[in-house]
Amino acid sequence: GKYRIYRKTDSGNWEDIGETTASSFTDRSTEIGSSYTYTVQCLDAEGTPVSDYDPTGRNLSPAETPVLAGVSNTDTGVRISWSDARGAEKYRVFRKTAGGTWSRIGDTSDLFYTDISATSGTEYTYTVRCVNTVGDYSSDYDHTGKSVLYVAAPVITGLSTTAGGVQIVWGEVTGAAKYRVFRKTGS
Repeated sequence: GKYRIYRKTDSGNWEDIGETTASSFTDRSTEIGSSYTYTVQCLDAEGTPVSDYDPTGRNLSPAETPVLAGVSNTDTGVRISWSDARGAEKYRVFRKTAGGTWSRIGDTSDLFYTDISATSGTEYTYTVRCVNTVGDYSSDYDHTGKSVLYVAAPVITGLSTTAGGVQIVWGEVTGAAKYRVFRKTGS
């Protein structure tokens, strides 16, 4: 099959932007902050239309690529943060392990996300991509990402008074080489 791709802006008419024999096409003449609507029509081998096209089309407003600010361990998981990307409606967060592929872990409208499903002792790499309200990707993403070895916060499982002090007991944490104990008095 052969296809013709059309595009229009909010106030414009359909414009022919290219033909392909593939089932995808990349429009390389877009601007961040502009809104584009696309539709596709089937052609025969000579380039004559043999189908109609969806007159409504599908809309997308390209956004800037989010810039990762950091990843860090917290008491509830790995916190990923990034810069505000111009034109973003919301953000989709991905992670992978060494040798793995990107896996979606969540969507947010905030400029941060906490991965509460991380497993202690595992190194993860994270990245973020803009998506619109229907789930279409509206930006590229940092293909390298940012990595961190997730080490969970120890959970105290018991306190007891012993001869000469207070014994603090916690569960072993995968990924920890040693532990630092803190205390506070009053407020």
